[in-house]
Amino acid sequence: MTFDNSAQFKTIEGQGYMFNLTQTNVDETGANTDRVTLYLNSSGTITDGVRVGVEASGAMWDLDLEPIGGFHPKWPLPLCISAVVVIFAISILLFVALVASRENDELVR
Repeated sequence: MTFDNSAQFKTIEGQGYMFNLTQTNVDETGANTDRVTLYLNSSGTITDGVRVGVEASGAMWDLDLEPIGGFHPKWPLPLCISAVVVIFAISILLFVALVASRENDELVR
């Protein structure tokens, strides 16, 4: 079976996703016999994708999706920078509190 690159698949690729559309063949006993790839994108291989099963026209279709860069958050660098700034601010506050406490101890004596 051939499957052309229709507009829907171009939209998925345009949004930055890799995907494969497959169909599992079932024999007379109901056991899965093999997996036929109906559409394979050219962006790369899916290693940690999400599989969505869809039943259409009496057949079970599996759509595997994964972002092209993988499932990695876009915010680790801002989070690390924010953590460093917060730690630095807390250390300055602790230093000021320590200096104020020592000055207070000297005034009491």
